[in-house]
Amino acid sequence: MKHQHSRTTGFTLIELLMVIAVIGILSAILIPTVGAARQSMNRASARGLYSSIANGVAAFQADNGYYPFSRAYSKTDTEGRPYIAFSTEDVDLVGALSGEDTSENRKGRTYMKFDGDVLDPDSNSPELYDAWGNKDIGIIIAPQGMIYSGMVQSLNLKGYDDKSYTYKLQEALETRILVFGFESVTQSGSKKLARFTTFPGLTSEESTAEQ
Repeated sequence: MKHQHSRTTGFTLIELLMVIAVIGILSAILIPTVGAARQSMNRASARGLYSSIANGVAAFQADNGYYPFSRAYSKTDTEGRPYIAFSTEDVDLVGALSGEDTSENRKGRTYMKFDGDVLDPDSNSPELYDAWGNKDIGIIIAPQGMIYSGMVQSLNLKGYDDKSYTYKLQEALETRILVFGFESVTQSGSKKLARFTTFPGLTSEESTAEQ
């Protein structure tokens, strides 16, 4: 009787190299796409939060007759136009809009509900943060309904490198409330440039601010 010897099948070196090459090509195609999708999702999430903040601030004013923190953060620009400018690093916006801070929100009413997705669980007090991880979110309020560049540039926000940057509004914005925060900080030659996300949505992905 003749014995048949079965041949063990397997990948050759060339086949393995081809598989590795295909995986590399697919990774090169998919990874930037996934990164871009994540950036887009973060931008949409941040603007959603900023929109809720703007609506909460507007509802607060409609009910109380004054804007939150207007007593401490009211300013006047070079043309004598009044505005209010503060960041969430400087104030307890969560307390003011949720009704927990009755020194600012005298009626103790809720103008915005905050869930765990936007509150820092590691903080002793409820600190707000956006999809980029910013706790330093800028808010400009212009009671007359027009926000100008000088108003925005009077407010500095901290970047990821712990340095201060200012958003440069390219032209006057017809709105009462502007909310903005960092999207990224990059190096361009000897200068660091900050990129912002804003509400109302501007061409902020193309707008930069120098250190």
